[in-house]
Amino acid sequence: MSRCALDEIQRRQAAYAADGVRGAWLIGFSLPDYEPHRDLPLFQLVPLRDGVLAPWIDPGDGRQTPISDFVTLLLSRRVHLHEPAAHTLSLSAVASPSNCWKCFQNQMLLVSFVNAPFGMFAPKGWLLAKDLAKVPEIYAAYRRAVPMLLRTVPDLSVLRPPRHAEAKPELQGYCPACDAPQSLHRLSQALLDPARQRCWSLSDGREWSLQERVRPRWEWQSEPEPK
Repeated sequence: MSRCALDEIQRRQAAYAADGVRGAWLIGFSLPDYEPHRDLPLFQLVPLRDGVLAPWIDPGDGRQTPISDFVTLLLSRRVHLHEPAAHTLSLSAVASPSNCWKCFQNQMLLVSFVNAPFGMFAPKGWLLAKDLAKVPEIYAAYRRAVPMLLRTVPDLSVLRPPRHAEAKPELQGYCPACDAPQSLHRLSQALLDPARQRCWSLSDGREWSLQERVRPRWEWQSEPEPK
């Protein structure tokens, strides 16, 4: 029940693992920076139930599992981590359906990147397409992926520097049909609607939607699987 920083819990867990010891943590306080991970099983312990000392585990979905039952589930390997699909965690281009202002052809306007390394220009892993050149390693990954992306999505806009030398050092999208520049500033809400956006992995071109992204969460099976 005593408080402990997340990095200290991780350090101790790593030390136990180095000695071949499996461990799970039951903590009586919140850790907002914790993201469920199979290498650090960590669960919220609530000591009271209706004001009575009766410790239980809170999985975050409203269930109340008594601590004795939960320990049994742990030791019988019925606690599992539900993880998002691997392709939804890869660096990917995000595009929305649009129309070119010049030729009126349909296009998929590349507006951002998701699953980028956290940084000044990519808070929470989101990088705006216009800022791509400010993150050289991601810009290089995109440029390597362009031929594959265009084979997979022929109507995807291409990001390039503005044609005018005096323009700001930000990228523009270019129509795949007529090569007209497409502004990436002040994008409409329709272009930013996650329900309309599609994603393509820069590693293999796999297409996916933002609705497929789920946060990892611990789940447990109350009854053993039938033999």
